[in-house]
Amino acid sequence: MSGPDFSLISYFALSESEAFLPNVEPANLRNITLPTRMEDIQEIKLDYFSVHYENCFHDCTLKALEGSHGDLKSIGQNYQILSDRKTLRKIVTNCCIDLGYIRNPFYCKREDFDVMAEKLNGAFLIGCRVRYEESQGGYGQSFEEILTGSGRGDRITTYRVNKMVIGSLTCAIRFEVDAVNASGRLVELKSKKKPNPRYGLGTDYFLNIWIQMVLSDTPYLKIGIHDKGVLTTILNYSLQEVQREAGVNDKMKSVLFQKLNEIILSMHSRVDEGRQAVFTFTSQSPTFTCQVLKANSFNLPLVSPEMRRRVLQHSIDQREVAPVKKSGTGVNNEASSLKTEEGEKGTAEEDSLELAMGQLKLGGSSVRTKWKTNSSSALQK
Repeated sequence: MSGPDFSLISYFALSESEAFLPNVEPANLRNITLPTRMEDIQEIKLDYFSVHYENCFHDCTLKALEGSHGDLKSIGQNYQILSDRKTLRKIVTNCCIDLGYIRNPFYCKREDFDVMAEKLNGAFLIGCRVRYEESQGGYGQSFEEILTGSGRGDRITTYRVNKMVIGSLTCAIRFEVDAVNASGRLVELKSKKKPNPRYGLGTDYFLNIWIQMVLSDTPYLKIGIHDKGVLTTILNYSLQEVQREAGVNDKMKSVLFQKLNEIILSMHSRVDEGRQAVFTFTSQSPTFTCQVLKANSFNLPLVSPEMRRRVLQHSIDQREVAPVKKSGTGVNNEASSLKTEEGEKGTAEEDSLELAMGQLKLGGSSVRTKWKTNSSSALQK
């Protein structure tokens, strides 16, 4: 698997009040004079999931798809996975760690995060939840404002939805767009403190950025080098140059996207139509746990009740995810089977969550899963 194939679905924007603005083009880059002073903008992020799309994580994604296709009838037919880039990036970063590709964990490190999931009318919706407890400051936002001319007073955030085909999966991926160049091509913007000339920026610094760029088919990168907040230099890279600086060869790229494909398929197999689940990844283990909510218990704000009602108005034939072939993938197809230990008692009504434990060894040659449930009726279709 060489990597994903992409095509543009649509652009949209969200205002500060989270109003949905269709067909808003990204900001264009402008010429600036160096050196120039940037502002250290402090931002407290208590919970990524509640700060962004507090009420409806994927409502904006579905609205963008509806605008592109004309209706919601074909969403589950055309796309098996709806995700944001951040969710996929964190899973790929875990893969890099477990496959031994990370040398400096400062830039690419395993984190504690949850992946919220829901199977809605044939489509599998996922979104990442990461909790922050400290203030996050830096010059990144100021660098973007200087290069695009956007101010925080009238700031809107522009997003793009791409169609991404990775292995057997057809995905709709939403991500924030920093800027576009004069040719309308996407440009990723990063700021960085002036590095020690003995060491440079470092391979793992570029690896972290490459993961972000390759998952959104962003072809260009600008890095603003600053000295105590004074922007002195802007470095320009193509995606191919970032990949080379990151030390990623074709084999590594193929293995990473094969692992990503396997993980998403494994998650997909654990959630039935009309169910929600939480997949928890921890910094201490290369495995995940899965909590499946009861049927029709929609406690996770992946979509609003109104959007769910609109999607479910259109009855479609569910398209099964293509099974992973045993040969060449290293995936055990028996991983998705349900095993209930004999002698266990309990009913589905006793707990608000039906707990199932799944283990996926990212660096190993197979997926090994042992399921435990409180009831033999758990996960019944």
